[in-house]
Amino acid sequence: MTNTPPISEDPSSSSDPVPSSGPSTRGAWLWRRRPGAVWVLLVALAMQSLAALAYAVIGVIDLITGQIEYVGVTVALIVCSLLLAWFIFALTRGVGQQQPWVRGPAITLQIFVALIGISCVQAAMYPLGVSLIAVGIATIVLFVLPPVVEHISFREPASGED
Repeated sequence: MTNTPPISEDPSSSSDPVPSSGPSTRGAWLWRRRPGAVWVLLVALAMQSLAALAYAVIGVIDLITGQIEYVGVTVALIVCSLLLAWFIFALTRGVGQQQPWVRGPAITLQIFVALIGISCVQAAMYPLGVSLIAVGIATIVLFVLPPVVEHISFREPASGED
């Protein structure tokens, strides 16, 4: 007879759904249990990060195909879009890891998103402007909902931890 462990001893069936440390926890911040409002916030931030990345990809395609007039401006916009995508991803990961530092930069970013939307409306780009205003305001509202505030608030370390 073989010595196979019972199913209950499977490490993946432990009561803690996510291990707390180690190399196997890469990406584990995403799979933690959290309130629904936090999931909506994570999705909203991830979509914003993907939108900035898509804008950079479109700029690279335009650069390669020669559909641009000013190469320097296009390269600068590509670099800024990539940095913005990275920054929003860092905010997303910070929310997922319950980091209290994310609220200030994220709300500031969303204020800028709404202001850019207002500028787009003033330039008669109504669909883009209204959608940016809506996304900016909705994300700010998500950040101040009680479940989200509780999720990313500062916590004192437990006794015995440093």
